Amino acid sequence: MTVGELKKALQELIEAYQKMKWMSGATRATGILDALTELDETSTVGGEEKKLIRQMIKYNWQDVVVMLKPSQWESDEKALPLIRFQAQLETQKMIPRNDHHTVCFKEIIACFNESPGPVNAETLSALMQSTCRVIGYAEHSEVDSYPSERLKRRSKSPSPGAKANLDMSITSMAALLYLLYYQTSEEQAELIPFLIDYREQTTDEERRSESAMLRFLRNTPHQAALLIEQMAHCINYSIVLKEKEFEPIRALLPTVRKDFLKALFPDLWHITANQHGGILDTITRKVALCNAITKQFTVLKIPFDEIEPFCRQIKSEKGMLRSSKDRELLDESLQLFKLDQYIAQRESEGGEYLFFSGNLKHRAAVKQKQKLLGVPEKLGPLEWVAVHQGRLGELQGEAESEANRLKV
Repeated sequence: MTVGELKKALQELIEAYQKMKWMSGATRATGILDALTELDETSTVGGEEKKLIRQMIKYNWQDVVVMLKPSQWESDEKALPLIRFQAQLETQKMIPRNDHHTVCFKEIIACFNESPGPVNAETLSALMQSTCRVIGYAEHSEVDSYPSERLKRRSKSPSPGAKANLDMSITSMAALLYLLYYQTSEEQAELIPFLIDYREQTTDEERRSESAMLRFLRNTPHQAALLIEQMAHCINYSIVLKEKEFEPIRALLPTVRKDFLKALFPDLWHITANQHGGILDTITRKVALCNAITKQFTVLKIPFDEIEPFCRQIKSEKGMLRSSKDRELLDESLQLFKLDQYIAQRESEGGEYLFFSGNLKHRAAVKQKQKLLGVPEKLGPLEWVAVHQGRLGELQGEAESEANRLKV
């Protein structure tokens, strides 16, 4: 790159900074432009000038990462002039590609480690790197199915080497899922994509693989937990307890294999519910939550007379829901779940009842359910009384007590 070309690029950068009234950025660029005044415009930019340019880029990015959120670093008007300037210099081999990543990565590390959560950025990043390395990096054509399809193919290989690799792969991925799901706060989770993108000395295939792995474990936790359950025979927990690679995270994992697998049981209601966090419609979300709760209740074969302790346990785990909207809807979803179970119980029992007919109770419960689903139907006088009597009354009483508590 010639001095004249550099001066032109600097002038464009200065004008952009002046237009946005970012004077400190403009002042730094102007200082370098002034230093070039005496140089021959046709001469090649020297090492000293390159050093000054890289220093200016570093200082300007130090300002940018403080002013903007990581999601804005590559798109905000405060960053774009500098990105365009760097692109010109990269094309001419004046500076290394992505020269600003060092500054950005340090900021991500600091933000991650200052956020609530017991796991630190360096430990999580190291586990993600080693997990993808042992599984093998994703090709462009398999990012949507990585790592599940690759692991399923490997499980069919008869070679002893493939078996050992599969054990390490599944064990490592399961440990990573546990950390992401139970030991990483939402504030930290939002930073992980940037932890991958801005890490220094990272190849494109590493970024591609780790990003695909993160999407699989974070966006589809039920699918990930299901894969781990299907390959649970491959989880060698002695690797976790003895291998040096797992030493930094050992204290964050269950001490026994049984508890580890129990925590990753795919039919846990919150693991199922968190897979459907993108549903926008309130009623649909409410039903999805109810279905997730019902699935765990059914799989664990919990009897109807233990429904209240079960629901109290569910409520105690509300914090596991990532969506604030789902947390708001949980009480109504639990009430919907209890009405569903009551209706199913009445239908299975049949027989005669003391005062209210089974049909009346059933009809009243269905109307209460419809109300929760946004299609209310007025209760008749006897139905209203039925709602407040017996087992249905106990369910209704719990719901009303909770509603009154929230109003206080």
